[in-house]
Amino acid sequence: MPAPELASIETLGTAPSALPSATRTTTRTTTGTTTLSTTPSATQSATRRATLTGWSLSAPAAFLMLAMLIGPMLAVVLLAFTDYQLGASTFEWIGLRNFIDLAEERSFRKSLGNTLLYAAIVVPGSV
Repeated sequence: MPAPELASIETLGTAPSALPSATRTTTRTTTGTTTLSTTPSATQSATRRATLTGWSLSAPAAFLMLAMLIGPMLAVVLLAFTDYQLGASTFEWIGLRNFIDLAEERSFRKSLGNTLLYAAIVVPGSV
């Protein structure tokens, strides 16, 4: 029984000269047709190129997220642990003192209770 005929170069629609020499592999069958296949290094190169393209396209968005969202958020968290006053040229690290003072204020506890009550009523009602 003769070997099955593999697709020829003409059937694939690609001339051997159109492919880079590093990716060209020719195979002769018993019927005289030639096939082309890519080497693993060409596939790896294409995967690397696709990965690099993805990172290149997403890098500006990632940079903007860091600069506009995460950076200011970290700055606010760090400033919460200081005694910084708007316009002051210096500040001192005071740790949790701001949060302790906040928890001791009656008006804060009342407003926190009102907010939790409002959320308990409105959130389930809006679903």
